[in-house]
Amino acid sequence: MRNMSDAVKMSRAFAAIESAVAHAEAKHPIWPDGIFPPLSLLGEECGEVCKAANDHEFFNGPVSDIRKELLHAAAVIVRMIKSLEDDHAE
Repeated sequence: MRNMSDAVKMSRAFAAIESAVAHAEAKHPIWPDGIFPPLSLLGEECGEVCKAANDHEFFNGPVSDIRKELLHAAAVIVRMIKSLEDDHAE
């Protein structure tokens, strides 16, 4: 898959993010109000990305765990953006 075009990679990444958002919204339908509660969720997810990366780098952990945690973080980011658009439409 190293020869996959950037457009295909982007398409696959966005599809995976869309799926992660749908899964997160189904699993956690209630989204916290404000800016800082969701930001703390993002911080937690970023910490999990770091842990997965450390596990990969130092303990032969699977790259798939890094991807999984990146998708969780991306889902939180998308939900934050959606919430901002709902709460602070310009």
